[in-house]
Parts: sequence; structure tokens; C-alpha cells
Amino acid sequence: MKKKKLGMLILAGLAIIALQAGTAGDALAAACPAITVANDKGIAGEFPQQFELAEFEKLANCKMTFSQNPAIGGLNKRIIGNPALPSLAERLPREPLVVAPYDKIGKYGGTLDMISNALEAGTSDLLSVRHVNQAAGQEAIDKYYQEMQEDVRRRNDLINIKHGLDSPLLPNAVGYFKKLFRQMDITLAERSWLAGDTFSLADISLGVYVTRMAGFNMAQLWVDLENLNAWHARFKARPSYAEGVERWGDDTSSKRAKYAADAFPTIKSLWQAAI
Repeated sequence: MKKKKLGMLILAGLAIIALQAGTAGDALAAACPAITVANDKGIAGEFPQQFELAEFEKLANCKMTFSQNPAIGGLNKRIIGNPALPSLAERLPREPLVVAPYDKIGKYGGTLDMISNALEAGTSDLLSVRHVNQAAGQEAIDKYYQEMQEDVRRRNDLINIKHGLDSPLLPNAVGYFKKLFRQMDITLAERSWLAGDTFSLADISLGVYVTRMAGFNMAQLWVDLENLNAWHARFKARPSYAEGVERWGDDTSSKRAKYAADAFPTIKSLWQAAI
């Protein structure tokens, strides 16, 4: 789904946080505000767009409860060999990560027909796609962003394209990945996969980021995260990975290697500086 509900639990993958009033023990707590990146309603955490659950509840003076996609059981059965899903409580991490959407809260349902890099400059693609964007020419870049509906993303992308490794958005992005990978490592100390003992959408969603960063030769940054590295090895050993990634082909590896080598000192410095 392109539009994520506020409170999508990254590490649970299949759960969302319901915004509602506090319990009796939190009688003074108001309903949790449905914030977005475009309208944060004055709630700002340590990192942009994402919060620890306890951090968000404290800042917003509210209490969150959990629910899941009502269709998730049926979707899970479509993954051949998957057992029934454990209860939602068993699949949640000890400290969920709350992520705010760019413009609005999404809804369950819809169809994802394809995924395309197109003329994007998201920070995870920063090291090589920026160069592709620039090579496309200013006219093509202008046309692409004129048609983009998400104002916040448009602004961030254009900043990244213009400044590259000097982008003011890069330090926070690197810090976000470091914190995310550490949280994944902690979660994976207790389970084989991110949402439990069963491979799920949570692993697919975050496996993309780890694989992408590793593809830029950045894996040396997290050699100490043994649980994460063991999980990524299991992730890549799955037949679906060979079918969907390795057999797909990779015509950008040489560019990634070149740009990653140039960028690594900067990324490493930001990584080490991040808390």
C-alpha cells in the first residue's frame, strides 16, 4: 500500500496503531492526533517522521491500542507453506516504531500493480539515482515533479538532487537507518523473522532497505549486528529472493559500486555520529 496509516508498526509489518482515547488509567489523555509530515500538529520527535511508541504517547499525551488488517489472515494463506498467523500481541516488537505518513492517513485495500524507480531521489536511492536524474536533464526532472502530488516528498527529492551528499536531509536519514537496523537486530534476537517465526510482509518490506543499502557496499557499517546479518542471510537464501531479485538482473551494480566508494567516507562519518 502506498499510503500508510499513522502508526504502521514497521517491525510488526502487518499491524497498525489505532488512534483512540486513553484508558481509565490515563483519564487526562486526549485522543491521539492523526499527524502527518505535512501537518505534525506541533509533535516533533528525535527523528523526522518516526517515533518510539512511548515517545509518541508522551509527546501527544495519549494512549494507543493495536489492530490489524482484517484481511491479513486470507492474505497470509496465499503464501504457500505459511502456517496460521500468531496473535497480534505475539507479533508486535517490544517497542514498536510509529511512522507518520507524508500527507494523509491511508486505508486498507487497493492493488499494487508495479514498483518503479522512475525519476526518484529518495534518500535510500541517493547514491546513484541522483546521477540518473541529473543525466535525464532538467526538463524531464521539472516535468516529473510538476506531476508529483506529494508536496513534502517533492521538496525533499529536489533538495537531495541539488545537494547530493551535502543534502541537509542526509544526516537524519542515516541516523534513521542506524536506529532502524539496531531495532531490527534486537527484535531478531528473539525470533527468526521480524513478525515471529513465519516469513511475512514485515520481512519483505524491510528486507528491501537492508538489501538496497548492502548493494551500495554499506553492510560494513553494521557488521556488529549479528542477528540482523543472520536474518538477511536467511532472507537471501529464500527461493523467492533468487526468483525475484537475482534472476531479475542488475544493470546498475557498476554505477552503485563507483558512487558508493565515493560516498562511503561521508556515510560512515554520519553513521558513527548518529546516536
